[in-house]
Amino acid sequence: MTCVEMTSRDWHVRMAGLLGAYYNPQTDAPLPDAADQNLRDPIFLQGLSHFTIAHKPFENFITRLRHALLLAGLSDGLAEAVACYAFNTEYILDVTPAETALLGKLHNDKAALLACYAPLHVRDDAAEIRKILGDTVLARQQIDQPLALEKRRAGIESVTDIGAGVSLLVRAQYEESPYPRWRDAPKPSFDADIQKRLPPQPSILIAGCGTGQETAQLALALPEAEILAVDLSRASLAYAMEQAERLGIRNVTFRQGDILRLGTLAQRFDYISSQGVLHHMEDPLAGWHILAGLLKPQGVLSLGLYSEIGRRHIVATHKAIAQHGFASTPEGIRNFRRRANEILPENVVKELQSPNDYYSLSMCRDLLFHVQEHRFDIPRIAAAIKTLGLSFLKFNSPFTPPAGDTLLHWHAHEEANPLIFRNMYKFWCAKGL
Repeated sequence: MTCVEMTSRDWHVRMAGLLGAYYNPQTDAPLPDAADQNLRDPIFLQGLSHFTIAHKPFENFITRLRHALLLAGLSDGLAEAVACYAFNTEYILDVTPAETALLGKLHNDKAALLACYAPLHVRDDAAEIRKILGDTVLARQQIDQPLALEKRRAGIESVTDIGAGVSLLVRAQYEESPYPRWRDAPKPSFDADIQKRLPPQPSILIAGCGTGQETAQLALALPEAEILAVDLSRASLAYAMEQAERLGIRNVTFRQGDILRLGTLAQRFDYISSQGVLHHMEDPLAGWHILAGLLKPQGVLSLGLYSEIGRRHIVATHKAIAQHGFASTPEGIRNFRRRANEILPENVVKELQSPNDYYSLSMCRDLLFHVQEHRFDIPRIAAAIKTLGLSFLKFNSPFTPPAGDTLLHWHAHEEANPLIFRNMYKFWCAKGL
């Protein structure tokens, strides 16, 4: 089994036995011996380059290992693997003042060490470093691919302009922090009941496609579909286009556009999906109204909206972030994570550290530092569906539906089980039923 075929869980279990005493979860534990050959196991190096482990003790270990490499001046294969890990987390790992001082003394012949702390493509001497590195994984990941994305980004066409206000702020956030940074091909998946409602070659709109993970999943599951994927951010779209090309997807057209301006489109769609988008608008119902208007008769709309009940721990965190003045910048996010245990209750910290989003910079920013967030409850969803003349179909939920399976029953079910929609409400509604 190769590393890529492993799951992150399989790899983590494999490494727990290998690292032994090195895998100390405490941030104040002695630094590991960076020269030890046990840390250069090929499977460990490959996995470190590929996976991000959503586990704070493992993050603490990698952070200390990186520090040990810097102190030893080792810019070798282990440093390259740690650099890949740091790049995949977008450098969310904490940095001490002592490390910052040492970094200022490094030259570009220590490229792997430099890449452990900041991406190489933003450096003024990136071209020179590229020559030194040659055709390596590190060079491709940190120089070639980012520059290729920049080039692709410049050629993306638009279907609308971008509105003022919140739309511009949200676009700026995702230009800086495209979300999510996914690498593995998503499993083709589409709900069988919903697919029965669609024609054999459905027209699909992904309104707010981000970096294209859901778009790829739908395109692979419905290869006969004609898909238009729209997003505010050219950086996100460039990432989505690169991934679609890598996966051989050819039934998607990517365009920049603002949902609030999509009402000008002449096309109407059999299926529209907008996951985790409307709640970042100044007026979510205005966006919902426009999407409903773009449906064909009998068309299906899939939405993902934040739950007021399910995000109580996020609301508590927002208050703490505002109270302590943490900025929505890389250093501000790192500062917050450094002090989370001091300023938040233990149960809230535990909730924050359980999902993958806490372990990469763009995802943590989206989770906790977004420029705009609204939250819903089921009665508010029911009122919007009624106002827009839509019909509720069902929730996309792994949990057993309550008896009756109506929105009223689901509301009571969520109040009794407040974490069942901790990520989002995901549901389908339809036009003209």
